[in-house]
Amino acid sequence: MGHIFSRGSRNRGATAGQEKKSAETTTGTESLQVKAESMQEVLPRIYMGPSSVAQNSEVLEKHGITHVLAIGWDLKAHFPDKFKYLLINKVEDRPGFFLIPYFAQAFEFMDSCLNDPPSSKEEKSTTNVTSKKKANKQSQDRVFVHCHKGLSRSASIIIAYEMHKHQRSFESVYNDIRKSRSFIMPNIGFQVQLQAFHRCNYSLDAATYTSLDIYQNISEILPNMLNVIISCQQKFALNKGV
Repeated sequence: MGHIFSRGSRNRGATAGQEKKSAETTTGTESLQVKAESMQEVLPRIYMGPSSVAQNSEVLEKHGITHVLAIGWDLKAHFPDKFKYLLINKVEDRPGFFLIPYFAQAFEFMDSCLNDPPSSKEEKSTTNVTSKKKANKQSQDRVFVHCHKGLSRSASIIIAYEMHKHQRSFESVYNDIRKSRSFIMPNIGFQVQLQAFHRCNYSLDAATYTSLDIYQNISEILPNMLNVIISCQQKFALNKGV
């Protein structure tokens, strides 16, 4: 099994004075608290953030969002007249929750936004002006993926999508996304499933994973995680001269 990443502390909501700024996409040196309450482009044309951003149509439109994928619990389509929505509700953020069965519908929705327009010579020759304009517009479509805090469920869906789309490993996609949203942290059970997703050649058939024992995998991982944590603490103590 590949690397499993431990969950860090989660940021709480921004203060009243930060509310307007926090909904914007962030770059540079803003605090983690502000970034956590903002949206970032984590992969080309794929944005990620908390549910609070999904309630701000001005910010979504400013960044060219056309599609919104919400995954979590009791999430809503706030602006159905402005954006295309996929709501995946009753999804718990707990290690034992089986997330893989939700991949297919999420990927289909994301593909409807992100797939490039036809580019073959034959298709180009038969495309009229109207369809060309539509294709050009589609190539600029962008999707905002959110859960509640923008840390675990939404991160897992985006990671799985990129893994499936480009045949990549969990670790490589996770590290890429962290360059833009450094504090993402799929829960340990979701990480186990994403590792299995890689091993099973990105199969979307839930039956492929009937033998996957999530908690057994976690129990095998935890001792190694604990050793890493202890080692880091010891190095920190030595550096501090304790």
